[in-house]
Amino acid sequence: MNFPKFYRRLISVIFITTVITLTFLGLVERSILSAASEQYKRAKSASRERTHIYKCNEGFKADLHKNKELVHQSESATAENVLASERTNMTFGFDLNSNTLDVSTPLNSLNDKHKLPKCRIDARNLRGRSTLRPSVTASDVRLENVIRRVKHGGVYRPKNCTSKESIAVIIPYRDRETHLEIIVNVLHDLLQRQNKHYGIYVVEMDYPVQFNRGLLANAGFQTAHSIGNYSCYIIHDVDLIPVNDYNLYECGSNPIHMSAQSSRWKSGLPYQDYVGGVVALSAEQYMTINGFSNLYFGWGGEDDDLCKRIVKAGMMVDRKPDHIGVYMAMPHKDDSANPPNPYRDMLLSQAEYRMTRDGLNSMSYHRTSLEFRPLYTWILIRCVENEVFESYSNMKVNPQMLVKDRKTLKLNGKANVVLYKYNKRVLKLNQNKTNSASVTLNGEQ
Repeated sequence: MNFPKFYRRLISVIFITTVITLTFLGLVERSILSAASEQYKRAKSASRERTHIYKCNEGFKADLHKNKELVHQSESATAENVLASERTNMTFGFDLNSNTLDVSTPLNSLNDKHKLPKCRIDARNLRGRSTLRPSVTASDVRLENVIRRVKHGGVYRPKNCTSKESIAVIIPYRDRETHLEIIVNVLHDLLQRQNKHYGIYVVEMDYPVQFNRGLLANAGFQTAHSIGNYSCYIIHDVDLIPVNDYNLYECGSNPIHMSAQSSRWKSGLPYQDYVGGVVALSAEQYMTINGFSNLYFGWGGEDDDLCKRIVKAGMMVDRKPDHIGVYMAMPHKDDSANPPNPYRDMLLSQAEYRMTRDGLNSMSYHRTSLEFRPLYTWILIRCVENEVFESYSNMKVNPQMLVKDRKTLKLNGKANVVLYKYNKRVLKLNQNKTNSASVTLNGEQ
């Protein structure tokens, strides 16, 4: 009787063991198949990535080879020249040890060529006239959502469209830190709402020489053109805030004087030919007029010289409407290191004559620093006034005026004596009660 019961128990144990074993084997098989499938997917994905990387490398090699052919047109180039050109290409055509402008460097071949629609300005993003007051601070105009979109060096590019032009805003600068922080934040907000592709470049002149806005603008153009190959260049005073955002930052068929109205001039512009403050020129226009003059040390004259160059080149100056091109001038103390230029009238009388040999093709300076800061690219240059004037053999300047420390220079007199016509003009300046300074043109006094 116990025998059948024993067999029944044995059969039950065998059945249960078999079920458990089969279930375990099924789980193991499923796990193995899943792992094998995942490994197969990884291998397939890696194969696709290797194929994509290979194609990208081949395309990059082709572009690099094309760049070498454009840069080195001579078949007899030495090995040293080839290595130097490769170094130039890898740094996007910009050599920190050189002050020369090479507009033939094929920078556009290294840019992304996505097929995106052209950028348009959404009127809903524009507000018209702002309510900023002269007492504005940087915290009043700093917007974190705007700053987050800016790349180091102060560069911004719309993501969903392609701008018809790229804009470099060049700010000649010295000792206006508060103004600089305000204007940089204002421009980032304005240009992003105008859907522009832009970069901001701040060019500072090191002491002890006097401020030279024209030379700083030329140095900024040279650096920005080498780094970004921009198509439009806007020379912008650090203390002028745009009031109306319908004042579009862009270039046209002629140079554009953007600051048509300023709180600095209560009764309109000081004179009809005034182009100071903010002016926009395309790259072609800037190079056609050979940029600004490099000879205007101190306050005044370089913008009038620029106007003469524009007219001499057969162009006109377009000006924004008075209710659009409105700017607010931020208050500042008198700058004793930037006194009125004593050579202004004499230099202006020869502006058209010097145009072809005074400007981009005759700069004499040393770039001592280049930093890609969070909101702008900072360029520090150094020059010696005497060296700048020595590059013009027909001009002799009294070395007494080329003082080393301009911070201590205070002018008690005015430029008031003009004796002869253009080629025999003499300008005398009472620097203090006992000393006087004079300048001679073409060796005649």
